[in-house]
Amino acid sequence: MDVKCLFKGNRGIAVVATLAIALCLLFSYVYLQDGDDGPSIRMSPEVGDNICWIQVNHESGSSHDFELVFSDIDEEGNATFITYMDGIPMDEPEMTPEIFLETIYFDTSSAESIGTETVTLDGEDYQCGIYLNDDGDTLYVTDFGLILKQDFYGTYYSAIFISSSLVG
Repeated sequence: MDVKCLFKGNRGIAVVATLAIALCLLFSYVYLQDGDDGPSIRMSPEVGDNICWIQVNHESGSSHDFELVFSDIDEEGNATFITYMDGIPMDEPEMTPEIFLETIYFDTSSAESIGTETVTLDGEDYQCGIYLNDDGDTLYVTDFGLILKQDFYGTYYSAIFISSSLVG
């Protein structure tokens, strides 16, 4: 069969349309197979960003809702945060944006996991690696570095992640 015959009249339009559809399907398949569509943590906090968690005392059974709000940053790079406990503002400590991120992010490439455990939040199960930080706290960390739970070393307290404007 001659190639010129394929592109005569309506047959040519049909061949071009078929090729265009095949290319669109190929690109759609490649795009949908992209594994980077999962959650991620924005590593540059901005004024107004927040982190919310529940702090639980396992001995007394009490708990408190906490929210840390990034409120200002000065020329030296120090940031001001407002901490709310059960909706009441507590203080405005100064710290760097990196410390703000350390409340929800743990670089798993810098430490070795000591095990795995499933953490259930809002009825959903998350498989987490278990890590120890420099203070001896036990961290339950997702595969993208989000700390879902932190058991504080030598205490009866745990912090359980609720939400953050940095997680998308």
